Amino acid sequence: MLGFLTRLQRGVWLTHSFYRCLVPNPEVKNQQLVLSQRVIANALLNLRSHTLRDFEKAMSNLDKAITNSMYFDFKLKDLKLKVAEEHLYPTSLEQIGYKWLEERDWGTAAFQVRDEAMFHREFSKPLYNLHGPGEILLAKHLLMNFANEPSKVIQREDLVLMRDPREPHELSPKEKAELALGGGSGGLLVRRVVAVPGEEIVCVNNEDETIVLDNNEVWVMADNADVSASDALDSRTFGPVDATAHVFGRVFYSIRSAVDHGPVKNPNPSSQSFDRLWTEDVDIDGFLELYK
Repeated sequence: MLGFLTRLQRGVWLTHSFYRCLVPNPEVKNQQLVLSQRVIANALLNLRSHTLRDFEKAMSNLDKAITNSMYFDFKLKDLKLKVAEEHLYPTSLEQIGYKWLEERDWGTAAFQVRDEAMFHREFSKPLYNLHGPGEILLAKHLLMNFANEPSKVIQREDLVLMRDPREPHELSPKEKAELALGGGSGGLLVRRVVAVPGEEIVCVNNEDETIVLDNNEVWVMADNADVSASDALDSRTFGPVDATAHVFGRVFYSIRSAVDHGPVKNPNPSSQSFDRLWTEDVDIDGFLELYK
């Protein structure tokens, strides 16, 4: 049974995030979202000439824009989702409220690890509860691409689920073939955030060469030092990552089997506090079913 305090904290965060989605943000480039915001603003300013149904339709369109940007704009087949079809695109205010506040898998995605880039035999299990190839990792979307600023929701040392930020022409023939067949990383990566917006990166080989991360940028690395930089596929290969465009969210749970699973340990206390909101009622069997 989900505790009252946890349910309340979840609701506060989700409600605040949805409110942020209602407020136009010049950093957001999602045209469908911007259009939905304008329609809602117009409906609120002209309540006398708009019906409740007009307002519901505008809110439904906003929710649809958020859902598409959260899930389907990633367009990666290795990203597994477990959301009830009837809750995917609600049409009434009551249904929208239920989806955001009661649908436990809303905003969660799963990814099965295939490589050892994030697994170090000495410290990955005891420090982070990571077990390497085969485990299923769950990540919670942080709504950075239309509501929350990366600097406020991503902390240094967070484990994040992201997509490879490289353009197709930057991939090797082998990587293109693996992506087409669903092999390799499948375009999805799990990496450690080692620097957040505003911080400076100093080149190891040349201390005079530095990179200052922009407002939305993070620097990510693989945990396994035994994996070469070229094979690790991290910021040493593709540079800073725009978190609003390429980071899905923070990884918070690891599933190995129906009886072997547990929370991922993100070191930052703020991240730990947030992650605990989503670990009490994880549908283990439901996520395992996605991989049968």
